[in-house]
Amino acid sequence: MCADYRLCYIPMKSLNALRTARFLIIAAAVSGLCLATGCGKKDENKSAPMPGVSAEVQTTLTQLTDAARKYNLEKRQPPMSLQDVVAAGYLKEIPAAPPGKRFVLNPRQVVVTLADQ
Repeated sequence: MCADYRLCYIPMKSLNALRTARFLIIAAAVSGLCLATGCGKKDENKSAPMPGVSAEVQTTLTQLTDAARKYNLEKRQPPMSLQDVVAAGYLKEIPAAPPGKRFVLNPRQVVVTLADQ
């Protein structure tokens, strides 16, 4: 034990503060780990292949989505249309969509998809 009681005694208030600090440190470490690994979330940055779409069109959709997301990251706001992405210089032009289709930007998810005209 301690030779001097005053050196060994830790007031209950200090013990609670130490416990709280230890809890906060552990919680911060777990939160940081969760953010770094994604906590089991599926990767939202990868667009799922659309059924019935050729590989070439899928590549074009991926490139358009990547340009829109780059715009979103750098401007800190999503583009409202693909014309905004072109005007900002992230795309040279909007490529031609397959016959009877058009490229549509979803500003909320920052994803480009195909839609009927």
